[in-house]
Amino acid sequence: MKLLVCGGAGFIGSTFVRLRLLEHGDEVTVLDKLTYAGREENFNDFAEHPRFRFLRGGIEDAVAVAAAIEAGSPEAIVNFAAETHVDRSIAEPDAFVTTHALGTYVLLEAARARALRRAPSQSSLRCVPPRPIRRPRPVQTCSSKATFTPTRCPSSSAAGRTTTAPTSIPRSSSR
Repeated sequence: MKLLVCGGAGFIGSTFVRLRLLEHGDEVTVLDKLTYAGREENFNDFAEHPRFRFLRGGIEDAVAVAAAIEAGSPEAIVNFAAETHVDRSIAEPDAFVTTHALGTYVLLEAARARALRRAPSQSSLRCVPPRPIRRPRPVQTCSSKATFTPTRCPSSSAAGRTTTAPTSIPRSSSR
């Protein structure tokens, strides 16, 4: 499979890229801004692999996303690009909105424009539901009061993180 992995230079993203490239035989294009979390060193063991390519850019940049899609012709987009750390969200909240909201929108629009059948998914979390959740259900954790809803994920952090994981690309009603 041909994949575009956004945020693939971070710890989780590069681990995913390594797995898909070396164990599944996928062709992988990585798009990453290389901010505080992304590092090219994470690619050292596969940087020269013939099925790997790296492009520097952010998901909120429609031109960079289009270039990455053009370069890799992906069948699917996987998004690990995210701003993290609560202290950063306080100091620079606009970066979070730009990456999380605008960036996800840019990816969805790019996927729709190219009729990709697999939607971008995003997570900077330790848990993502394997399928859409219709109603809240209990989660087994150390605390008996924990529950899981589509917008709140139990975590070891006091921040209470959120996730976005679209399961399909929205279709225009004019089609």
